[in-house]
Amino acid sequence: MAGTIGRITEFVKELRNELRKVSWPDRKEVEGATVVILITVFAFGFYLGVVDLIFGHGLPSSPLNTWAWSLAALGLLVLIGYLLVITTRG
Repeated sequence: MAGTIGRITEFVKELRNELRKVSWPDRKEVEGATVVILITVFAFGFYLGVVDLIFGHGLPSSPLNTWAWSLAALGLLVLIGYLLVITTRG
């Protein structure tokens, strides 16, 4: 048991040392990445919606194939992104 606790303690010490070496992004980089991700999500959502409208084969009986669900999901993603930005502000 003592050997196991010693190995766990050593692991945690090494983990903390390695985490100190990590180059963490600053606030501006995180905000920039968030914007890029949101734009990408909007672009792909729009593209897939247009393709679905053009070809119209999709899953017509599925409620997940409606614009309302797509907009609700997109709104949820924007809300989550906004909350992440707000909660990371110091």
